[in-house]
Amino acid sequence: MYDLRPLKGRARAGPRARDVAAGSPRVQRPRERISGRWRVNKGPCKGFRNFTGQSCYRHAPLQALMAAPNFLNFLEDQGHPECPILDECVSCRLRLVAESYWRSGASTAQPDAMSAPLVALDKALRINGWHGTAEEDTQEDADEWLTFALRQAAGFFDENQREEYGKVVGVGLNSTIRCQTKGCTPKNGPLVAERDPALRLSILPETRSKTLKSYLNTSLTDKIDGYTCEQCGQTGTADQVQKISAAPEVLFVQLKRFDESRRKLTTEVRFGSNLNLNANVADKSQKPLVYKLAATVCHSETPMTPETSPESTPDSTTRPRSVDRSTMTGHYVAFAKASNGTWYECNDLSVRPVLARDVYSSAVEGSMEGEFTPYVLCYLKE
Repeated sequence: MYDLRPLKGRARAGPRARDVAAGSPRVQRPRERISGRWRVNKGPCKGFRNFTGQSCYRHAPLQALMAAPNFLNFLEDQGHPECPILDECVSCRLRLVAESYWRSGASTAQPDAMSAPLVALDKALRINGWHGTAEEDTQEDADEWLTFALRQAAGFFDENQREEYGKVVGVGLNSTIRCQTKGCTPKNGPLVAERDPALRLSILPETRSKTLKSYLNTSLTDKIDGYTCEQCGQTGTADQVQKISAAPEVLFVQLKRFDESRRKLTTEVRFGSNLNLNANVADKSQKPLVYKLAATVCHSETPMTPETSPESTPDSTTRPRSVDRSTMTGHYVAFAKASNGTWYECNDLSVRPVLARDVYSSAVEGSMEGEFTPYVLCYLKE
């Protein structure tokens, strides 16, 4: 089952599948139709208007979703043409954003075509409990917004559709505990967790190689002190190892760059175009599990001011922000691979092509002053 638990203290609305079922039925196509092939005309990424200078934390992860054809194809196949609760239906609003995004022409700048769908999506998320709006004046965490949006969208599918939805954007882990005294494991086998929208990796302490795989391996292993084994009854240290039990079509990897006080960690993380997870799967009989990078969401500590904003005009109302090295300040951009196969830097309305090798840098030089450190990585299963 896909994890529908909302972010703490933010959501009031639960699954609304029954409300949808009472109206226009969803168009359900066979599961094999959900693939990673683009169905849209090949084109570049599109820019999003930063309404108040604070919308970047929503728009950067949304750019990553627009670069995931598996996700977009699922929304299209499971959509319904006349949604009876369109104002609050997050899945339909995401689908309509995607339709406007990829059918709004060959130009990278389509602010008029994209503004209305973006505002409507913000409204739907607000109805479902997110406190941010298009008119807000506060910065939030990009990963929290992405997680909230994906979980709330799941609530507008029925049980079978949610199960399929989880296969597209939900990663599952199981956990095995082995006591070091006699090597015992629990009688009931590994513990299986609910699917989560992202694989969340700690980047402290720093590993010697500083690679994404090394942080993945250290995040999935832990030691438990004071563990009492149910088999041998001995109390001591136990090893906990997590394995991937459910591999989604679209894998989001969150690098935990912010501590509990939301202060930023600038730890270097080296990654490339491919992510091989064969050594991390629970079922070794599965096919090779390899992912290809589709997008990154990056954060800069440099605040956006009227002078540095890509949307700056003589009458710009973009507000300056202080720099305190946290998730609540600075600026977010996305680097995404479009349907035409080209990588783009998506910085609000400014969209420019970049070289693929520049995307894989641990500290990407953006079009604005300052460096953008990768925060959320979006991979597609090969």
